[in-house]
Amino acid sequence: MPDDYGHIKVTVIVAFHNAELTIGTTARSIFEQTLTELEIIFVNDGSLDRSFDIINDMLVHYPERIDNTSILFYTFSRGTAAAYDTALAHASGDYVITASPGDFFEANALKHMSERAYSTDADIAWSEHFAGYPGRNKRIRIGKGAPELNLMRIDYGSFTLHNKLIRRRLLTDNRIAATKGVNSWKDICVVSKLLSLSPTVTFIHTPLYHCNRSTAYTSEYESRDHLTTTLLLEQWFVKQYPDNRYQPFLNNLKFVAKSCFLRGKDKDIKQWKATFPELNSRIMRLNAISLHRRWLYSALIWLPEWMAQQLARIFIR
Repeated sequence: MPDDYGHIKVTVIVAFHNAELTIGTTARSIFEQTLTELEIIFVNDGSLDRSFDIINDMLVHYPERIDNTSILFYTFSRGTAAAYDTALAHASGDYVITASPGDFFEANALKHMSERAYSTDADIAWSEHFAGYPGRNKRIRIGKGAPELNLMRIDYGSFTLHNKLIRRRLLTDNRIAATKGVNSWKDICVVSKLLSLSPTVTFIHTPLYHCNRSTAYTSEYESRDHLTTTLLLEQWFVKQYPDNRYQPFLNNLKFVAKSCFLRGKDKDIKQWKATFPELNSRIMRLNAISLHRRWLYSALIWLPEWMAQQLARIFIR
């Protein structure tokens, strides 16, 4: 572990847009980290409120953080994906991690994660975390073995960047970045590419990050981003791995992406069948989806449309 004082061990990236009600919680939790060798990069994504002033006013009370804190500005909102890539290009820490407005770290989170990463020479230090939903706080647990991309569930807990301290050079040397303009699945775009490289991962079975999941994206843009991300990831994986070794992962991803047409009250069975139609005959082979769900969705393929519509309304929420 580097012992030279002032060596930047961790860079925290925080993108914000009109977050004056929540940015203070996040900024305070970062400024009060017990890790000394910390760089903090905020990206003001075209905010029109007092978010910047809140950070600036708060920073005065943490003089030891001033030299290693920077705030980058966009004159208009470009989204969290572009903000992540911009901040990463400015980062100097050995490891990087992200945080979102309204979320917060435990006080010793970054010290604990960095010590584990250095001591094991890990590419990724992966911790458990809490996901806060309206009325409940859920602990997101993690496994013990190395993550196998083809077997992983396509969910927030597996693919978020917030609970993963990542070796910066692993990202930059392999040119792994988010896709500008595609924000809703920014994290899965980055994490899936990283895991395909078979990085060394150390797991920390202690929740160190608190994520506020009560803020939802507009469904129109979320669905668009999911479908776009899936297409772009398929192109990337086909180019990087012509042997199709990660086809099971891509199939699982396609299934989750196309499921947007079955959300809410208005189920669009016709559009669901027409999206990634090559997957329709493979649903029973999707290993990251429970067996009963595979049977249900397979039935939707073969039943008459009016009957499939009724079945979906009853069993799919």
